[in-house]
Formats: sequence, C-alpha cells, structure tokens
Amino acid sequence: MVKKKKVKAKKTKKSVKKACPKKPKKVKRACPKKPCPKAILKECRKSVAFVLEDGRKLKNIVHLIDELETMSDEVFYSHVNEFKNDFSNWLRDVLKEDVVADELQLVNNRFDTQRTLLKHVVRKFIEAKK
Repeated sequence: MVKKKKVKAKKTKKSVKKACPKKPKKVKRACPKKPCPKAILKECRKSVAFVLEDGRKLKNIVHLIDELETMSDEVFYSHVNEFKNDFSNWLRDVLKEDVVADELQLVNNRFDTQRTLLKHVVRKFIEAKK
C-alpha cells in the first residue's frame, strides 16, 4: 500500500499581502503644526547660554528681555554696535529664532531691542492660540 503525501499549497507573497494589508504607521511629529509658546520659554543648555560682559547668563528670550531692562548702556553697546549684534547671532545660532534675529540686525539701541523681542514673544503666543 502506497501512501500519498498531502501537498500543501504554498502561499505566495501576493496572497500574503492581500490577506494582511499593512496599516500605515502614525508618524509623530517632533513639532506640532502650531507653534508652541512654551518653546520660547524653554531654557538652553548652560554651555550655550549667553554670557553678558558683566557675567550674567541668559538662557532664553525672556531672560534677555528682563536683562535689557536693567542692563547698562556700556554692556549693551559692547554686544551691539554697527559691526556686530551678538544677541541676534545667539538667537539665530542657539535658539533657532531666525525671524527675530533678522529683525534685531536692524536695531541698534536697548529700547528697540527689547520692544522687538517682546513683539516676537507676543506674536508666538497669538499664533499658538489660533
């Protein structure tokens, strides 16, 4: 008596794909669509904090706004003059705030610098509410 082997049909790749279609993976975005106002308040690392001429350290835009209030003209003009704007460079390179950095390039006094920064912060909060 000869036994017959049962032959199983092999599943092809096409039949497997049809049987269990892949679900698209949800991609989590690093940044939400709307700008997050909390990002502006986030402090940078100590190693990239802005150190004023008198030794005070700035870790975010809000610290800079506060320090501009009490900063002497001598300290301010050591960082901002017709040849350089250290605040603008720091905002662009460290905090990645290109828009406000470009605006600060056009400003050369303490009051206008502070006003430009305040407008930027308010703009970010308004954008986040929309």
